[in-house]
Amino acid sequence: MSTDPEYRNLGELLTLMRDEMRTGFAELKTGLAARVSVDVYAAEQRLTEQRLGELATDVADLRAETERAEQRRETDRRTAEERRAADRRMVWAAILGAGLSLAVAVLSAALLT
Repeated sequence: MSTDPEYRNLGELLTLMRDEMRTGFAELKTGLAARVSVDVYAAEQRLTEQRLGELATDVADLRAETERAEQRRETDRRTAEERRAADRRMVWAAILGAGLSLAVAVLSAALLT
């Protein structure tokens, strides 16, 4: 059997076609691998943005809670200060009342004698 030149060319063409197909599939595989990586990266970015949004909300809530606690402490401090002032006034009024009562008692005793 002699090899016809046409069949030899067909064999070479088939080999070239196989090589080109392998190269094409390798490029396609590389492209798909990169595409999947981009999709995964994009999903990770979305998840990161979501987490950052949740953290920002948590931080804002904590700041608001801290401010409310600070306002409560300030209100409690003012209330305590007002109570102390009222207590001081009451003590001075009691001392003054006792002193005046004593003075009235002394003057009454002096006038009656």
